[in-house]
Amino acid sequence: MNDAIEIAGGMEWRPKPSIWSAVGVATWWSQRRISICIASLELLSSTVLRRPCRYRQYADAMDRRYQVFISSTFIDLIDERREVIEALLEMDAIPAGMELFAAGNTDQWTLIKQVIDQSDYYLVIVGGRYGSTTAEGVSFTEMEYDYAVEQGVPVMGFVHGHPNDIPAGRTELNPEARTKLDAFREKVKQKIVKEYTTPAELGGVVSRGLIKLQRDFPRPGWVRGDMAMTPETEARMAELRAELAELRQAAAEKSEAEALPKIEGLASGEDPFDFAIRITGKHVRDQAKQSYLRKTYVWTIAYETTWNEIIQMVGPSLMDEASEREIRESLQNLGRSLIREQTEKWPDAILEWSEREVSDATVGDVLVQLFALDLIAHGKKKRTMSDHNRYWMLTPAGQDQVMRLRALRQPAPGERRARRQGELERLTVPRLRAMALDHELDGKGVKAELVRSILSAEGHASD
Repeated sequence: MNDAIEIAGGMEWRPKPSIWSAVGVATWWSQRRISICIASLELLSSTVLRRPCRYRQYADAMDRRYQVFISSTFIDLIDERREVIEALLEMDAIPAGMELFAAGNTDQWTLIKQVIDQSDYYLVIVGGRYGSTTAEGVSFTEMEYDYAVEQGVPVMGFVHGHPNDIPAGRTELNPEARTKLDAFREKVKQKIVKEYTTPAELGGVVSRGLIKLQRDFPRPGWVRGDMAMTPETEARMAELRAELAELRQAAAEKSEAEALPKIEGLASGEDPFDFAIRITGKHVRDQAKQSYLRKTYVWTIAYETTWNEIIQMVGPSLMDEASEREIRESLQNLGRSLIREQTEKWPDAILEWSEREVSDATVGDVLVQLFALDLIAHGKKKRTMSDHNRYWMLTPAGQDQVMRLRALRQPAPGERRARRQGELERLTVPRLRAMALDHELDGKGVKAELVRSILSAEGHASD
């Protein structure tokens, strides 16, 4: 029977078959069933009461296991180690010690260091013996303790409260070894330490001490593979997914732009364009027949404009994406402006009009031309499923073009005054008189001498 328990990341903990490991496994599965029940109840309440489910919080609190390394001499502390292992299993912790190591080719000290590195906490039990030593005369227990402190693993020591009461068979008889044991006991007391007198007492002391150690020194612990996703990891993965999506989109746009054929000789800038406007109205010839109320006619008139005027008109609406309906409205405004400026193209046959709109062909030609000139591109924002409009946006080249055409520049020195003087020269003399009498010119920074000079130039100095 395979008694290996998967911890995380493919790692396994293989306890020796014993009553304590069996109790621990049974306790673990019991807690697991409790967590499943709580999660099911939470999911049910979130469905009925429409509250957010906190399943991950329960899983994080109940499925996290802490690995605890147990360090001590072995033969003289068998009962104490058994009590500690049983206490750790009851706390859903993962005990790690020499009696739980699996056989392998790795040398003993290398294996011990690996297990300490993987442990969340380190417990050392100091009894009446110093233990077997290395060639340097240091016991393996003290080496383990020094290595755990060096690696920053939280440690807690448990020393016998009455060393003199320990039976002679479990004490160190060698004076040199006894001296080293006393020095090691004092070293352990420099950290967090608890005292015990019997193995049964030691189990309770370890349980209370480990709870305090976990509270004072939080550690990552081990979790099941299906619950290993922490909120921080989820947030980081969401950021990476968004960044990956942006990079893929940028790569797709770059390849799409490189795949588009470069067309030479495209009309742009100040090149002319026939801007077709459809006018619906009544015909003059029907006036005499009194039939104009029943008949309507459509005239398609080509007004002359330039591509700069077109991008200057539609550009602002495309700064933050615009639908084709919004683009058509901007072109409608341009069409109204062209009708007012080029009045000579208005047909004399129109008695009265009801509609003036840009033709569909004109809208299509404008979109295709601006797209071919790389001034606009398809919109990128996500829309609702019910939104069936097509959206367009300015490319970097289109943004530069719009800014060059529409951005206001600071007037040169004297230009503002010359412009204002030109406006005054275009005003009629009666209007100038009225403005001078009402002191409007003074509020606009125009001196009375300028008014008199303009009036005298028109032959009205006496006025």
